[in-house]
Amino acid sequence: MLTLRQFMALQTGRLFPPWRLNECSDVRPLSFGRLLGLDVSLKAKDWFFYYGNMPNSPKALASGVGWYFDFPRDVDGPHYLYTTHAKPITANNLTMTLQVVITSGSPTFDPADTTVRPYIQREGDNWTGTGEYQFYRWWSNPIAFRLEWWSNSDPQLRIGITNLIVPLKPDHWSSVLGRRGDEDASTLAGFQSALKNVQKVGMTFGGGGSFGHGVTVSGGTVRFILTDYSVY
Repeated sequence: MLTLRQFMALQTGRLFPPWRLNECSDVRPLSFGRLLGLDVSLKAKDWFFYYGNMPNSPKALASGVGWYFDFPRDVDGPHYLYTTHAKPITANNLTMTLQVVITSGSPTFDPADTTVRPYIQREGDNWTGTGEYQFYRWWSNPIAFRLEWWSNSDPQLRIGITNLIVPLKPDHWSSVLGRRGDEDASTLAGFQSALKNVQKVGMTFGGGGSFGHGVTVSGGTVRFILTDYSVY
């Protein structure tokens, strides 16, 4: 039976009942999106890091479906990690299934409020975040996986899979400048256009109010494993 602390952690961390897996397990629950064939590529070679002291792509799991990477220690780590998905998104939800594993020491994350969260990016983005381009990238908000909560939690709660389920509704996403998709007519149009003209989907790492400005790990080493990323 779960303790009150464990129950609250499961709820606030969006952590669903854990499966005990090893560091690079090939066992993963099938999402509705994958069963329906509306999934995003899980091949490591189709995913790319943008910025930070990272390789070009993560490493494949033994099955070839899903991937992992190790956070670099004491240097600027991952910022953006994306794959191409150049077709309109008309689904109701986006799901991301992940596992985070300590591989040595007692690691901590900087910034202190570090998160990893899904993001979508519209075709033609010039990365300035100004003018119309403030609506070309959208982040899941408030739903995210809080890495600082994970690193400071009871070790028993770290074992298992975390499944983020994000409704593809404007009130669950915010823009480059932090404006929610349902704020007004302009943000709603920007969010809807991004879904219609999407080019990339993926995740970003950051904190301190900057969702994609990267994270640093110190005091140990950490592995990040992705076993599913779907829209359905």
